[in-house]
Amino acid sequence: MSNDFRLTYELEQHTPLIHFQHDQAGATLRASEVKPKLDKFILKKLGGFDKVWETNKDWFVGVTEKTKKEEVKPALNYKLRFLCEDVRVYDVPKYSIYYGNMGNGANKAMFVTGKTKATVLCFIPELAECIKKYIGEFFICTNFGRMQGKGFGSFTVKGMSIGNVYQTLAEYCGAKACYSFCSNDTSNPVREDTFKEIKSLYSVIKSGTNFGVYTRSLLFRYFYDKSTGDKVSVGNEKRYMKNMGISPNVKKSTTYISPSPVVSQYKYTRALLGVGERIEYIAGLDSYDKPKKGARGIEKEVVSISNDDIERFSSPILFKVIGDTVYIVAKRIDSVIYGKAFTFKNEKTGNSDKIVTPSATQFDIDEFMDYVYNNYKGKIRLQRRV
Repeated sequence: MSNDFRLTYELEQHTPLIHFQHDQAGATLRASEVKPKLDKFILKKLGGFDKVWETNKDWFVGVTEKTKKEEVKPALNYKLRFLCEDVRVYDVPKYSIYYGNMGNGANKAMFVTGKTKATVLCFIPELAECIKKYIGEFFICTNFGRMQGKGFGSFTVKGMSIGNVYQTLAEYCGAKACYSFCSNDTSNPVREDTFKEIKSLYSVIKSGTNFGVYTRSLLFRYFYDKSTGDKVSVGNEKRYMKNMGISPNVKKSTTYISPSPVVSQYKYTRALLGVGERIEYIAGLDSYDKPKKGARGIEKEVVSISNDDIERFSSPILFKVIGDTVYIVAKRIDSVIYGKAFTFKNEKTGNSDKIVTPSATQFDIDEFMDYVYNNYKGKIRLQRRV
């Protein structure tokens, strides 16, 4: 129910939130996270902050002619709150897509679902109309909470037509295409099968798989297959770290599935799909897998990853779950990541070296996503829509 100043929306939750305050009454979306994202979304739709500021200065709070010249995050002049009924809290299933609870710390996350309502209070009619116009599209394009890029915290506005989701996601992310697959576990509130499928697909895309036979990642194969004619073959940082003695020595033979690991130059290719702070190895395994929960007597070595200018860099690949469909779309990659040197250091041995990320001319995210679509051979059946 809505009036001229108060807008109320009932949300449909498709995947659980990873919540650290699950013991609080009505645990659900936090306005402190959602409102800045909605502000940014609306401003982008209207042509950006500077364009809106020129004609609608009263739409903003905490922004003046002086502060707008500084590095501020402009806030639009409305209030947002969420109420949740029938809150359900679930233990995080043991399918290893979320590692935040490893170590059994006191601040344990849980999966949370519920019947959530969003209330917008806005006394500027023109701004309220913009919120009405874009809020449905906003929830289609945005996830919330931890691991949001992998599909957690997915909501849409109930009763509001979602139109062509493929086109909406592709246009917002600036992508040439949007991809999807079907996951039929909508009756399971924690969507266990869905997230197993997402984890499986993303592992093949970025890291490869190792179940006795090591299958190289599609990211590695993309760079290898691009290396034709006079172009050099680009390998990833994993082999380079072994050659330089940064990662642990391999203690068991590994059978590789083509292409050949012989390359002409090495790059920190995985940074393009997200930068982590460290890599944990199980000594003797040719794997990026983290130690199994509860395992004892396993020797581990940690390789830290650092760059003075880049502390975090999120994966550009977004998974959006709506009903029984998992949409996959790639955001534009920030140019800050290209050609940057990262230090890899084995914290046990002290061995270290710098590895540079590929240049912008060596990687095209749209081309790569089509490569994934054309070369993925797993159980998931991918669809592509322009």
